[in-house]
Amino acid sequence: MKRNTQVLNLLAMAALLVTSACVTTRKPELAVTYPTPEPQSIAVRRPDSITLQGTWKGQEIGGDLDGPCYLIVTGQDFEFRGADTNEWYKGTFTLREDANPRQLIGVITACPAAEYVGKTSLSIYQIESNTLTLAAHEPGNPNFPPAFDASDTRRIRFKKQ
Repeated sequence: MKRNTQVLNLLAMAALLVTSACVTTRKPELAVTYPTPEPQSIAVRRPDSITLQGTWKGQEIGGDLDGPCYLIVTGQDFEFRGADTNEWYKGTFTLREDANPRQLIGVITACPAAEYVGKTSLSIYQIESNTLTLAAHEPGNPNFPPAFDASDTRRIRFKKQ
């Protein structure tokens, strides 16, 4: 009988252990929900190097000659043709879009004025819609124009063609 009692005690303990394991309280997992963000319109600005590509027709502001001038941009190359058919420049450029105002650094690779070939021309520019306004110093001047209306700059306003 003693043996039966031991077996019954053992079974009772096992039953208690099993049932206690089944009734242990678990903390419920919290379901985390995040609010769905509202769709927003994000204005993505195209890089100026892309916007400048193509042909621009312009007019010098306060210049001596009436007549159109042209700026043709292909990749990092430019070609400028002035209102005077004897004035033209070819070169390469880089942009500083993070400057205020934005800056264009042009290197003249060919033109009728031999003293300008190999020189750098520093300009400031702005693009609004399809209008490019450019204020430039003479090639070789080591400074950027201080403003678009500075007296020692050449200013041209172009429209995209």
